[in-house]
Amino acid sequence: MSVLYFSIFIILVTIMIIPNTLASHDSDKQWGTVSVDKPVLELPYTTTSNAQYEKIKIFGTVEEPRSATYVYMTISEPDGKTYQVKVRVVTDTNKQGHYENYILICCNNAGTYSVYVEWKGYHIGTVTIDVSAKPKSQPTDTLTAEPVTTIPNWIKIHAGWWAGGQINDSTYLLGIQYLIKEGIMVIPSTERLESSGSQEVPGWVKNSARWWATDQIDDITYISGIQYLVSIGIIEVS
Repeated sequence: MSVLYFSIFIILVTIMIIPNTLASHDSDKQWGTVSVDKPVLELPYTTTSNAQYEKIKIFGTVEEPRSATYVYMTISEPDGKTYQVKVRVVTDTNKQGHYENYILICCNNAGTYSVYVEWKGYHIGTVTIDVSAKPKSQPTDTLTAEPVTTIPNWIKIHAGWWAGGQINDSTYLLGIQYLIKEGIMVIPSTERLESSGSQEVPGWVKNSARWWATDQIDDITYISGIQYLVSIGIIEVS
C-alpha cells in the first residue's frame, strides 16, 4: 500500500513541475519588437568620390531588459556580405527595454538589406530595407573637378584603437581635425548643418570606425561619418 501512495506522490509532483519548467523556456513568447524608419529608400546617383549617404535607424523594444545587456543584429547586404553588431539596451522608467542602431547606405548600393535581431538567444524579428538608385544623369558641357578622398592607411589602426576604447574621443577627433587641416587626410567639401550644441559623438559613427578598421565597410562609408562630424561642428576644419 505504501508503494502505491509513493507512486501517486511522484505523479503529482511531476504534474506540478513539468508545466512550470516548460513555461520558463517558452520559445513562443514575444520577447521584443524591431522596426525600421525607412523600409524603402531611393538613393541619388553619386560617384565613389562624391558619396551621398543615408542613415537608417533600426529600433525596437525588449522584454525583461534587466536580464541581459545587448541585442544582437546580423546585417546582410545585397552583395551577400553579413556582419554582426551588438546594441546596448536602455531601460526606461516603466521598466521597458529600448534599443536603437544606425546603418549607413551609400554609393548606389542598390538591393535588399536585412537586419535579423536576437535578444537572449531568441529571434525577435527581421526587417528589410529595399534600396534603389536613381539612374545616372546625362553629362553637361560644364566640367567640374570632383573632390578627392584620401586616407593614409595608418589612420585605420587609430580608428580601431578609438572604437576599442584605447584612445578617447577628444584625442582621436583632434587628430583627425589636424590631419584634415594639414591636407594629410582629404575629404569632400561638406556643408555645415545647424548644430544641436552637443559634442558627444553618435554611437553609429564609432561603429562605422570599428567596422572600417576591420575591413567590413569601405573608405567612403567611413568618410561619411567624418563628414557628419564636420557638418555639425564636432570636428572644426575651417
